[in-house]
Amino acid sequence: MLINVSFVCNKVHAQNLTLSVQSSSLNFDYSKESDFETSRTIQKAFKLTVSSRNRGIFIYGRIQPSANVLMSSVPQNPFGVKVNYSPVTISSSYFQPRNLTFSDITVLAYNSRITRPIAFDFDLILNPIGYTIAPENYDYSIIFTITEQ
Repeated sequence: MLINVSFVCNKVHAQNLTLSVQSSSLNFDYSKESDFETSRTIQKAFKLTVSSRNRGIFIYGRIQPSANVLMSSVPQNPFGVKVNYSPVTISSSYFQPRNLTFSDITVLAYNSRITRPIAFDFDLILNPIGYTIAPENYDYSIIFTITEQ
């Protein structure tokens, strides 16, 4: 079984606020028993860069399977994320794994007085998916959205 993932940023129409993601598409092969039973972590799999001006920043993430599959037939929580590196002070909870779902979850929140771009490194966690999923190729997008207070 092969899982492909790409990263997407939703454009937010807010003055002085941008979000960009740096990574290439990633492919994960599930061929050994341990691939299905234990989590794997890809350190610094992607980088989110935020530009803002003196605001509270909230970044949300969610997964979206490709449009050509039934939601009930895909692994439900194949990915988690956690902050690997932050150049600003953030809650220690963001350094802990957060499972991505089909709905938005907060992957990072902070207040910033810095007006230059700030880059955060994130680990991608491949959660164990078990043996009940049909052996096919699955394509996912991880979608990030940013808002400000």
